[in-house]
Amino acid sequence: QTCALPISSAMKTLGAFNGGNGTIAINGSLTITSGNFTATSGGMNIKENLTISGGAFTHNSGTITFDVVSTSSNINIGSTILNDVVIAKLSHNVIVTGTMDIDGDLTISSVYKIDTGTITVAGNITSTDISVRGSGTIRIDGGGVQTIDAAGGTGGFSQLEVNKLTGTLNLTDTIQIATDYTYITGTVVATGTDRKSV
Repeated sequence: QTCALPISSAMKTLGAFNGGNGTIAINGSLTITSGNFTATSGGMNIKENLTISGGAFTHNSGTITFDVVSTSSNINIGSTILNDVVIAKLSHNVIVTGTMDIDGDLTISSVYKIDTGTITVAGNITSTDISVRGSGTIRIDGGGVQTIDAAGGTGGFSQLEVNKLTGTLNLTDTIQIATDYTYITGTVVATGTDRKSV
């Protein structure tokens, strides 16, 4: 079941919202300033911006997809924790204010730039976009085994940081880093026959 919210400005939550287990399509921005927002355990597509400045957000083990529209997506969620995130913006940008904390997996299928802030990922990362640019950093900081792959092909990042206190990071496929690779701590294992590291 899909719940489509064809709004071009913003959906604001002031009371209690429970997304259930269906698919939610937000054709604009989602702004949470107060109240309790429980996301769907299925998928939630957001065309424009995500802002969480108050209230309580529960990810409900669901997936948020920032998908294509003729504008960039600005993400400012404070200390909120997300589960799985998919970035599919084609030629548009994702602009992060502060930190976007992802407890699950991150998938990058298409984006022009990931700018300014930091995306921290505790799960796995799949990137199939070889031309990712921007000043934003993707930080690998999960405590267990994590994998970066390109779905059997080639993927890319602009800035990648490894900061794992425990666990192993497995790099598979061909991974291209356009700007900076920063290693702080953790075990990194490169596997496969076709890969590129910087």
